Amino acid sequence: MSFYDDIRTNIKILVPNLNNTSSSSIVNRIISTVASVLNIIRLEISNSEQTVESSARSLKVMGRQYYIDTALAFQYGASLTIVDPQTYRYGYATINPDQQIIKQLAISSTDNGLIVMKVAKIDNDGYITPLLAGELRSFSDYMNSFLPLGFQMQITSAEPAVLNCTSLYIRYSKEYSLSVITQQIKDVFLSFQAYLRGDDPLYVNDIESAIKSAPGVRDAYFNNISVTDSSKEDPITPVNGQITIPAGYFNFARELVEMQSVNPVEPTGKNDIYISAV
Repeated sequence: MSFYDDIRTNIKILVPNLNNTSSSSIVNRIISTVASVLNIIRLEISNSEQTVESSARSLKVMGRQYYIDTALAFQYGASLTIVDPQTYRYGYATINPDQQIIKQLAISSTDNGLIVMKVAKIDNDGYITPLLAGELRSFSDYMNSFLPLGFQMQITSAEPAVLNCTSLYIRYSKEYSLSVITQQIKDVFLSFQAYLRGDDPLYVNDIESAIKSAPGVRDAYFNNISVTDSSKEDPITPVNGQITIPAGYFNFARELVEMQSVNPVEPTGKNDIYISAV
């Protein structure tokens, strides 16, 4: 029911004698004018509520996943534009995955509210590598565009940590050739190090399980695994089967990935990979 009907009904209740033609005509015009104004006010209030709600939803401080999604959406070399006129939300007019260079990141916050983000990209060979100076500067400007007023973010792009071991033992089925097995294990390494884990710890068992999941591989385990991180003087070794990586991301040692030391006998040196067909 419109404001006109509401007003007319209530006036009839309060003043029943306004039913004659002349009085009714005057009252109707007054009611019509007042109702029109009230309808406009109601419409504006409704529109304002929707705008405020949309803006609040868009501008509210999000959790960790919001910043991760925003970082991964970064397109190096592309310009931001307003993609939602109602909320003035920024974004890209065209999505180009080839320009989305952020492939690894870890995010945390300090006690004083500073947001700390570590980011990296992946090169053509599948190895994690830091951003170039221009890329890091462009990414920092981009992220600052999405920060609420008064918030600060510290963004770095350090060298990845390197996972190493004394030896890696692998047994595989005789039905598979050595070249096929080594390629499959290489693919596992590259895929595993590209996985976005953020600040979550690295579990040695997860790596061994990933290798054992490759077709033809029957067993796999590391001996004396360790991680070298530029922020630490000494190598980091597993505690209860897990490793916390300060950099937030890592590469397997290239000797492991490239299978540069596959030995048919017991391993004796660093990065030795003992592979036996059973």
